[in-house]
Amino acid sequence: MINIVRIFLDLEATQFSKEIISIGAVSDKNQEFYKLVRSKKKITKLITDLTNITNEDLKKAKKFYEVFDEFWDWCCSQKTTKNEKIIFFVYGNFDGELIKAEYLRRPKDKRLFYIYSNIIDVQYYLMMSVFGSISYSLSLLKATKQFTNNDNLEQDH
Repeated sequence: MINIVRIFLDLEATQFSKEIISIGAVSDKNQEFYKLVRSKKKITKLITDLTNITNEDLKKAKKFYEVFDEFWDWCCSQKTTKNEKIIFFVYGNFDGELIKAEYLRRPKDKRLFYIYSNIIDVQYYLMMSVFGSISYSLSLLKATKQFTNNDNLEQDH
């Protein structure tokens, strides 16, 4: 029997070049990973306003592959047996598209292909189960309110 390790993945990226600037994740074992990634391009004020990440922060960060190696090692450390499979959960298709773009830049890296091939878009499934279609935009905040019946949630992103 194969057991599943669930990793909830959140990536941030530059506005136009879609270059990953941070990798954040939480496993179902309640372990966290978060690292900034040095960008070749400057990020815009909009990205700083949305993420609180600044160009100064990114200058001090490691390159993508250094951070990705650490992330992959962290992901593998979440497995306790060889029979466990890692599934990545994202909210919306943006994170999956970023992983796909990185894989297309580096097609020999099978780790990126593994992640892309094992992503589940939670937003898609929520929209289909709640609204029966994907034409309705369901933010993570709205989804949380919908399923917790809590209108007092604050957006912290």
